[in-house]
Amino acid sequence: PGSPGDVKVMISSPQSLLVSWLPPVQPNGVITKYTLYTRVVDGQSELNHGKRNIPHDHTYFVYHGSTQTVHLL
Repeated sequence: PGSPGDVKVMISSPQSLLVSWLPPVQPNGVITKYTLYTRVVDGQSELNHGKRNIPHDHTYFVYHGSTQTVHLL
């Protein structure tokens, strides 16, 4: 499928991020889910990483509890 459009990351609180996006312009079929990959780092060291499946009818995700820098890939 095509990539989601207009991806935005906003700080919703000191420990939370809101990630939002638009569906792909050319989905090339039925979208069954979105996959969001996260990485938590402290300086140069990776503390953990994650993969989250987001339902097809959601175009946002709220990441809670961050005390580190979050990189969204």
